[in-house]
Amino acid sequence: MFGLVAIGPPGSGKSTFCAGISQALTQLGRNPIIVNLDPHVTPSDLLYEPTIDICDLVDGLIVAKTFELGPNASLIYSIEYLLANFDWLETAILLHKDKYFLFDLPGQIELYTHNTALRSILEKLTKLDLRLVGVNLIDCTLCADSQKYVSALISSLSSQIMLNLPHINVLSKIDLLQHIEDDLLFDIDYYKEVQSLSQLLLGMRVNDGPYRMRNENFIKVLCELVEDFDLISFSTLDIQCKNSVLNIIKLTDRAIGYYIPATSTY
Repeated sequence: MFGLVAIGPPGSGKSTFCAGISQALTQLGRNPIIVNLDPHVTPSDLLYEPTIDICDLVDGLIVAKTFELGPNASLIYSIEYLLANFDWLETAILLHKDKYFLFDLPGQIELYTHNTALRSILEKLTKLDLRLVGVNLIDCTLCADSQKYVSALISSLSSQIMLNLPHINVLSKIDLLQHIEDDLLFDIDYYKEVQSLSQLLLGMRVNDGPYRMRNENFIKVLCELVEDFDLISFSTLDIQCKNSVLNIIKLTDRAIGYYIPATSTY
């Protein structure tokens, strides 16, 4: 079995990504299904109808109301509840063994930093002989703000380390690039390759205040860390562009060893 895990901050386009990739995979003759693992969404929030939906097991909105929890606490409760009842998800997965799985995950950073429930769920999925690749989506408009871009790099690395899966990073919504080009210090290839971040520092202006120098030094160290380990680069995605979508599918196939018959094409 094969599949991908769509992750990224809220608003990065994960649900749109899953819907678009599902459509493209269907046209390629595969049998994709989407698994919604965000317990806070409602049907009206989604651009697709999930085949497997965590809300059928645990509804985050009901959890929040019942236990008087905030959105983050109720999310963590729901994901931990899914882990404790993993047999529900396992049964649903095994009913669709011939499918290609698209997992739509929540974007809250807690799940990719200190809480390990999501990682444990993914580990259990891989033990079902389900080959997964993480697809980390970052809104390309963040490139227009150097500090937000650096923050996105760090959160991407955190997710990459925490999930422990083959991983690709994607600048999403690249069709919006035309609206932010005047705000970019460099062309988009610079932000894709994540090289020579010292150049980014030269054009960065940290807000004035008593901690300005300390913040500038901290950002400098973060940039050096990212460069030294050379662990991150980005592809780009315009979900409305067929070739762009197919390129992402090729990358995910390569990451998980999905075999394309000689008679098939992208």
